[in-house]
Amino acid sequence: MELAARADVRHTPCDPGLVADVSAHLARPATVLGNCGSPYSLRN
Repeated sequence: MELAARADVRHTPCDPGLVADVSAHLARPATVLGNCGSPYSLRN
């Protein structure tokens, strides 16, 4: 995180294809159950 927070790293141009891929990924709805989710909790 410290490396990504540096000003010279933040101002480096990104590949437009990468930006489009990330934007498309973030536009998708989040899953309801999450990663390896289950409809049952640990209390059941």
